[in-house]
Amino acid sequence: MLERLDWLREAHGGPFPYEDIRHIYKTVTSRKKLTRRVMDKGFISDLDWFFFQVRGCGSWKRSALQWSSEDRQSRFNYLCKDFFDYFPIYLPVRRWITETNTPTLYRDFALCEEVRMTVMVLIRLLDKLEGR
Repeated sequence: MLERLDWLREAHGGPFPYEDIRHIYKTVTSRKKLTRRVMDKGFISDLDWFFFQVRGCGSWKRSALQWSSEDRQSRFNYLCKDFFDYFPIYLPVRRWITETNTPTLYRDFALCEEVRMTVMVLIRLLDKLEGR
């Protein structure tokens, strides 16, 4: 599992998907003013922050073995939410993020979700080993 996290972090470490976001922005500019206003609220900076936070979770790996049960629970609670849970204002944008429409952004979201889920499984395994 730890090796998988290493691979996921490296796979997710490519350039930020600006081109895909520009594609969404151009598409919604001509179709949906509401979604364009939503994108103007800080989509790029919020997405960058979220990806950074989740990639950071993937780097915890071996140090996770030293966490207290309270630390594990706190991190698990943080990881329970996906990007759109943290930033529901961007929910109208979600439908534009597809493998065909925005392949790099779609891949980055998929990798981010896999890191999130893998770390959550790791935390639960550590809880079981501790007897919680």
